[in-house]
Amino acid sequence: MSRAFINRQEGFLSQVELDSGHEVTFDASVKSGGGGEELTPSEAVSAALASCTMMTMQFYAARKGWDMAGVGVEVDTTYEGANPVAFKVVLDFPDHLTDEQRDKLRIIAHKCPVHKLLLEPVPVETV
Repeated sequence: MSRAFINRQEGFLSQVELDSGHEVTFDASVKSGGGGEELTPSEAVSAALASCTMMTMQFYAARKGWDMAGVGVEVDTTYEGANPVAFKVVLDFPDHLTDEQRDKLRIIAHKCPVHKLLLEPVPVETV
C-alpha cells in the first residue's frame, strides 16, 4: 500500500506528499477559480497515462535491444465541463522501427498500468 497526503493547501493550490518522498503540487484551472499555476488533477491523469505508456514500451524495447529514439506518445483528452470523458493515446514511431516492432509496441502500450486503471473500475473508499 502507498499513501498520498495533502500537507499544505492555499486556496485551490494543493501540495501532495507521497510515501516515496516526492511532492507534487496541483491547482485548479483559472476558469475554475484557481491560479492555473500547476497541473490540474485531470491533467495529471493525462500526463500519467502518457508517461506510463512510454515507460511500458521502453521497458519492453530495452529487453529487445530496440532503439526508442524518436518515439512519441501524445494523449488527447476529451472533457465534458471539467470532467475527462475520453482519452486517445497517439503513438508516433520513427522510420527506423519495423512494422513488426511498431505492431508489438502498440500491443505493449495497452499493458501500461495507468491504461489498465482507466479501463477497469477500481474501488475508492472515502472514510
